Amino acid sequence: MDTKVNDEFAKRLNMRYGLINECTIVRGKIHRSLRMMLDFLVKGKLKIQMDDYVKNMLEDLPIKFSKDSKQETPAGNSLLEAGKGKLQCWLP
Repeated sequence: MDTKVNDEFAKRLNMRYGLINECTIVRGKIHRSLRMMLDFLVKGKLKIQMDDYVKNMLEDLPIKFSKDSKQETPAGNSLLEAGKGKLQCWLP
C-alpha cells in the first residue's frame, strides 16, 4: 500500500539477490510471472491465466493433438495396460 515500503523492500531484495540477477519490480494490477498472468483488477480477487503455458506445453508434448481430437478423460488410452518396466518397491 505504501510505495516507500515497497521501494525499501525492492532495495533489500536487490542487495541480497541482485548479484545473482537484478530483481525486477513490477507495480500495478496485472503481473506476468512464470508464464502466468496474475490479475488483481477486482478487489479481493485474484485471477490466474496460464494460456501461454498450456499452449507451449501442448506444443512440446510428443503426442500431437488436432482441433478435432477428443478424449473422454485426461488419462491416456493405455492407462490400464500392464507396464513393461521392472517392478520397484519404494518402502525403506
